[in-house]
Amino acid sequence: MKEHIALFLTHFDDYLDTCLELRGGSDGFDSIRKMKRELKSNRTDISIEEYHKKEADIFYEYLKLVGAVS
Repeated sequence: MKEHIALFLTHFDDYLDTCLELRGGSDGFDSIRKMKRELKSNRTDISIEEYHKKEADIFYEYLKLVGAVS
């Protein structure tokens, strides 16, 4: 459990920066941004539980891209 918390705390800041497009240039995270934009556009059509599940899935995809998980 500690490993999961450490993984979250270590990478969530960068994930948010990526989603908010605070990083410049071509950083290879366009797929993450696209998924996040699609989720935001559908947020009124899905339940809060489903929204959080999809957000977690996007974060997991981000972690795979940065090599934090396999």
